Order: sequence, then C-alpha cells, then structure tokens
Amino acid sequence: MAAQNTPAPVKLREKAQLMTASEMEAALARIAAEIVSRNDGVNGLGFMGIRRRGVPMAERLSKLIKREHARSHRSHRKSRHQLLS
Repeated sequence: MAAQNTPAPVKLREKAQLMTASEMEAALARIAAEIVSRNDGVNGLGFMGIRRRGVPMAERLSKLIKREHARSHRSHRKSRHQLLS
C-alpha cells in the first residue's frame, strides 16, 4: 500500500479580546459622529470594506452614521428654531 500524506494537526492559538462588544459599539458610535461632523452631513459619503470582517464593519458604521446624521440634523433644526423664536 502507498503511504498517505496526512497534514500535521494545526495548533490554533486563542486570540486576545481587544474590546468588548459594548466598547466596540461605543468606538464605532464615536467614529460615526466624527465622520458626520467632519463631512457636514452624509452627502457624497461612500463605504467600502475588505471582505470577511471589513464589510460587516462598514455596514455597522453606515447604520450608525445614518442615525448620527438624523440626530445631529434634528438637533441643528431645533437649535435654529430656538434662535429664531
């Protein structure tokens, strides 16, 4: 019989957790607020992410930016209305 070439078992190393889920959400919310602030809104803004983890991250950030833009837009309108009153 011919000898089979079986690969050696791969030892997997546990990855370190850099952030908890809530820390990651808070960091993304801060990034979203900064993007909206620096771009004076969301017009002309585009997203892209590298496959695997980048695309889901871009999608999460997109949702947070939309939420932040709506919040800041409401706040801006409210402040402007108070100034005009």
